[in-house]
Amino acid sequence: TPSNSSAASDVYKRQIHALENLERMRDEVYNVGNERMNYTKEDVALAIRKKVEYQIYYADVGTDADRRNYTVSFEKVRQAGIEPVSVCPSLGANRPDLTHPDPAERQKSIERWRQIIDAVSAMGIDTVLVVPGAVTDQVAYDEAYYRALAGLRELAPYAERKRVNLAVEYVWNRMLLSPMEMRDFLDAIGSERVGFYFDTGNMVIFGYPEQWARICGRHIKKVHVKGFKVGPKTFTYLLDSDINWKELS
Repeated sequence: TPSNSSAASDVYKRQIHALENLERMRDEVYNVGNERMNYTKEDVALAIRKKVEYQIYYADVGTDADRRNYTVSFEKVRQAGIEPVSVCPSLGANRPDLTHPDPAERQKSIERWRQIIDAVSAMGIDTVLVVPGAVTDQVAYDEAYYRALAGLRELAPYAERKRVNLAVEYVWNRMLLSPMEMRDFLDAIGSERVGFYFDTGNMVIFGYPEQWARICGRHIKKVHVKGFKVGPKTFTYLLDSDINWKELS
């Protein structure tokens, strides 16, 4: 059972691991995650109260219809050789946007990223995938670039203290379009804790992953191994893709 804190690519890795160890893992159920992600309902309520003042009521009679107040053990999956290696925040409309036109919203995004860094650190995971924002008809390329640069420079010292890597991934957001630009962007931040989340499938439609690996190599923190077909513009099985795996390896 994958936890909702796992990036899709991490789920795929666990599935591949299970297939490669099929005889050992067959007919077994595994929880994928980390005990540090366990919180009781009281833990959650108290954490919310740090931000919003309200009364917590403890009922001393009756039965709570919501029985999800339990902790989950991940020891079994660790014994099978699987450990979470990164986190991909999924916050929907609340996703932090360091390139937002409104300075107040950008500051809120800084605070959201600090909270995410805290959570990742508490889980004992060393890397979080970062999408800094996007170029749109309302946000010019140069504005997005310098806002993202400023935001990640501000977050870098906090990430360093928490020992969490902020790994920027190229996700078709119309910015950081070349490996040289990504390299120079990360160089300008100048932190060992701000690096590159290399996704083999995301850039093949516009470039060559092996060139990204060579040019941005020293900045790579984690790798998403994905296949992509340029013609139909679709993700696919690794060996069916248009990626030159021989050159990339």
